[in-house]
Amino acid sequence: MGILAENLEWLFEEINPQLSMLELGNQFLYIPGKPWASFPEKYIDPSGTQKKVAKYYFQELGYDHTSVDLNGQDGTIQVDLSLPIFLNRKFDVITDFGTSEHVPSLYNCLLNVHNHAKDGAKLCHINPLTGHWPGHGYWYRDEDFYIEYAKITGYKIIKMKKFPACGNYVDGWNIWCFLKKSIGSTFPTEEEFNKLPIKTK
Repeated sequence: MGILAENLEWLFEEINPQLSMLELGNQFLYIPGKPWASFPEKYIDPSGTQKKVAKYYFQELGYDHTSVDLNGQDGTIQVDLSLPIFLNRKFDVITDFGTSEHVPSLYNCLLNVHNHAKDGAKLCHINPLTGHWPGHGYWYRDEDFYIEYAKITGYKIIKMKKFPACGNYVDGWNIWCFLKKSIGSTFPTEEEFNKLPIKTK
């Protein structure tokens, strides 16, 4: 799981420090060169071999940061996102930089996101586009999924686009969807959710 420089730029266009953030996964920054003048040198890795923990960067920026992962490493709370989780708080921002596709129950994973998002929270999902990254995870999504997902939950789509990750224009495209949890948003039943256009490859 990793965050690219352009992913950070898109995120920072929509949110500001001092917010509470829940990050799905033990994320690392994959940034080989300085994306902007103020980006700290210590989080740059030209070799691409060292893991630069994203949590520490977000904390330095001033976010009240919580991360969750099955591995429980690098300051994450150890949880299984395929089961209901209870963190006893809600967040302003929730990020999913390539985690939810690895969770066996996408329904429970996204229900956990919903239950831990404040009204008005921003939800950032970056995941493999349908037909790309073969064998990468359990689930693939596209624009149709997020359009129908927003309808059934009452979320608002702020921005959405497809992009090739790491220059892989052949089979390395991802889908990025930035959503807002509206007041009164509700989550569907599992039966309703499974009718959405979710793909397994």
